[in-house]
Amino acid sequence: MDMGRPTLHLVYEMWDEMIEKVKTTIYRHDGKKGNEISIFYEVLNEVPNRLPPDKDVEISEERNKFLRRNFPSTEERKMTFQKFARFWEH
Repeated sequence: MDMGRPTLHLVYEMWDEMIEKVKTTIYRHDGKKGNEISIFYEVLNEVPNRLPPDKDVEISEERNKFLRRNFPSTEERKMTFQKFARFWEH
């Protein structure tokens, strides 16, 4: 991983790709086309008590572990946390 360039967008691209793969698998299993509604996929997206990633403690802890592991420099990690915080403000 090239630490000299911003990489947060890559995490979100990977996340979007993963969600799309899950959706494709569910739709294929249900025999649905992309423009049809899959009840299972809709229910999955509407899980009660589901928190957004920035509010979920477990996700936050794992994200912080990842950042500490991949940004060992305190200054670099601090800048990364600040960029991440600004990202969630929007």
